[in-house]
Amino acid sequence: MNRTPPRVETAEPLAAWDPCAPLRPGVRLLEASAGTGKTFGIADLFVRLVAEADLTVAEILVVTFTNAATAELRERLRRRLREAGLACQRALANPAILPEGDDAVVLRHIVSLGDGVGALAHLALRERRLREAIEGFDEAQISTIHGFCQRALQQHAFESGAGFDLTLLTDTRPLEQEVIDDFLAGALHSVEPQVVAMLADLGVDHAGLASLAQARARHPDAKIRSDAGTAPSPDLRAYFAAIDAARAAWQGDRDGAIALLIDDLESPAKVRCLNARSVTAEVVTAKAAELERWLTGRPPPPISSAPDATGRTAPAWLYLSASFLAARTVGGRAAPQHRVFDALDDVATAIWAVVPKARDHAEAIVAAFLDRLDNELRDRKRARNSQGYDDLLRDLRDALLAPATATTLRRRIAGAYRAALIDEFQDTDDIQWTIFREVFAGDRGGDSDGDGDSDGDGDGDGEVAGHSGKCARDHHLVLIGDPKQAIYAFRGGDIHTYARAAAQADEIRSLAVNHRSDRRLVVACNHLFGGRDTFATPAIRFQAVGAARPDRLLADGDHGIELRWLPQALTDTGKPLTNGWLDANLPDLVASDVAALVAGGARIDA
Repeated sequence: MNRTPPRVETAEPLAAWDPCAPLRPGVRLLEASAGTGKTFGIADLFVRLVAEADLTVAEILVVTFTNAATAELRERLRRRLREAGLACQRALANPAILPEGDDAVVLRHIVSLGDGVGALAHLALRERRLREAIEGFDEAQISTIHGFCQRALQQHAFESGAGFDLTLLTDTRPLEQEVIDDFLAGALHSVEPQVVAMLADLGVDHAGLASLAQARARHPDAKIRSDAGTAPSPDLRAYFAAIDAARAAWQGDRDGAIALLIDDLESPAKVRCLNARSVTAEVVTAKAAELERWLTGRPPPPISSAPDATGRTAPAWLYLSASFLAARTVGGRAAPQHRVFDALDDVATAIWAVVPKARDHAEAIVAAFLDRLDNELRDRKRARNSQGYDDLLRDLRDALLAPATATTLRRRIAGAYRAALIDEFQDTDDIQWTIFREVFAGDRGGDSDGDGDSDGDGDGDGEVAGHSGKCARDHHLVLIGDPKQAIYAFRGGDIHTYARAAAQADEIRSLAVNHRSDRRLVVACNHLFGGRDTFATPAIRFQAVGAARPDRLLADGDHGIELRWLPQALTDTGKPLTNGWLDANLPDLVASDVAALVAGGARIDA
């Protein structure tokens, strides 16, 4: 077999997948955009592997990513087996009767064996295989990736080193919280309350460490790198001294300080010192209120953010400091002078000095936490004889890569299957792809014993196209997914893993026809997204597709897509639109569009 990886970086369109092409072992990648019949394609592949390749339902692993999708896929596969079996029975009764309809291409292929000698016997053989598959469908291996890993670890406990009778934790967050509680109790037990508050603002608290624990679970192989070492807790004495001095000055003459600025800003331009474009009376008043709250806090609020911000976004202690005001004068004139502004200058100096040290200290604590997290979780799970969903994946991956267990474990798992169909492959992360690759994409071949029976059914007909001189236990690994969806990183999937898998595929094909949307919408999407660098990465190619459906929405105009511009003015604040605003308002906007279509006489031709 030619193992030269395809050039996934090319912008050339993929060839369309032929659902009736020979069933050759190897790694196949099917790119399936929304509406192109992905689940239908999986069902057709499943039926052909049973009818033509003589695989039992127990020898075909089908993996998807949710329990709901698993249940739906199981029913779809059962139904398609029944349809194929019924088509064979009818063809045996009358070879002239062929399945009809666009969705019966594969069924026609299965029953169309020509008029040659043995054609009916061959058709009867396929009908028997399908009938036995339906009768034994309870043995079908259709599961989530976690279900597959759990089953593999349990069935091969000696080879994988997995524990017996482990309890599966559906939620590991309570255990993570225990680790966090114990860690913070030890790390912060002798730290000043003000430092604790400052560290919390830098993410060193229960919520921040919980978020890090979840990120670590999503990226267990990420390297922890920190230059902070064992950075000591920052000395806050100079900061508190500056705060006390600023508080005293503020309480002594806050009104005088603010009046000095307001009077200058309201002066005629020829005598005004401050640049009214950079400093305004409105903002000065708002910053004064902010400074009042900040200086009267007990203890002083966290000081973790020392921004480079200017203008309205600057914090009050910076906006009203002498240095900030001096940099915003007109024609080199001197800024208004007051001891409050000077005291805030000292606060700013103290903050700039302490914040880098605080960040280093927080980074050192976070690094220590991450360094302990994996071991602590593993020890606590072992003590309770339990494991989480992520452990299932990591444990199987590690066992498949470990020199002491890899060869035997791969052979045992691979020996149970002859094909694997991986649904929603764009949601696969590197750990999951490593598992599939090690089990199903290792040494492959066709007929090793020279009997001409590359499909292994004992009749020497070689229905599955094999490759002579190689392993008899050859595998079909079919990956089905939409790389465009990988950009959302659902379930931890990433486009880089998809690209690596694509580079190792023997063949990449595209499901080329959309069966869901109107023709105008399909044509418009092809035009809108058909640019060369639409997705900003060569790993994602936009594949133009055809349309099986006509235009059912009949309305004035012939627009397949209308782009709606939502200006910031739609919000009361004038700020950029947020997800919360969109969630609350998009239903009304869509309903208005639908109402306008109905009012305009639009109709759907079903």
